[in-house]
Order: sequence, then structure tokens, then C-alpha cells
Amino acid sequence: MRARASFDGMKCNVAHALQAIGDEWSVLILRDVSRGMHRYDELLESLRISPTVLSRRLTTLTESGILERVQYSTRPPRFEYKLTPAGNELEVIVHALDHWGYDHARTPEAVPPVAAGNQARRVAAKWFRAELTPAGG
Repeated sequence: MRARASFDGMKCNVAHALQAIGDEWSVLILRDVSRGMHRYDELLESLRISPTVLSRRLTTLTESGILERVQYSTRPPRFEYKLTPAGNELEVIVHALDHWGYDHARTPEAVPPVAAGNQARRVAAKWFRAELTPAGG
């Protein structure tokens, strides 16, 4: 993980959100979990990152209240990761990055963006309703 100064004391919501989320791998983990990949092995295969990096990012996302670790097997103990309500709200950000990347940072192997689900639409409506309402209306 890159060393960086803490955002503590900053009066910036974006900085604190980034500190809670982590780094680019964390955003890709959120993308995959929101698309139905909940198990460690599924995430490891999809992302093709080291097990150490994946474990650290999952821990950060869980400690930040973005993911929830749920046991699905007792013998052997196995866990899966689900989005919490706070994590569900980040789905709209992942969709925005998906669209922005396709429009502005596309590579030859890029695929069209995935359509936003109902949760992302609800969050976008909640967050941006005031901004989208015309002045005086």
C-alpha cells in the first residue's frame, strides 16, 4: 500500500471518503461485489491481484463499514463479502467511473458500461435531486 499522509483534520468530504474506501483496488472490489462476486476466490480470480493485497483491501473495506463479512460455511470456516447500506450507496460512484472511463479513458479492450441498477438510481436521485431541480421550480 502506498504511504500517504492522513486526511485527519481536513475539512473535505472527498478526502475522508477516499480514506474510507482505500485505493483503486478497493474500487474494483466494490465493482465486483456489486456485480455478484461475494467470495474471496471469485474476487481473487476476477482481479488477478495478490492474496495479500486482496485480504488487506477486504479488511479495510470491512473496517470502514462498506463491506460486511458473512460466514457461509463452518467446516471449513468460509466467508463471503456483502455490501452494507453504505457500500450500496457507493454503487452509483462505481457506475459513474465505469461511464467516465468508457467515454474518456477507453482502451481497445474496453467494454460498454454496465447499466445502473435500481439501487444506484435511487442513490443518484437522493443525492442529486436538489442539483437537478431548476431554480425557482
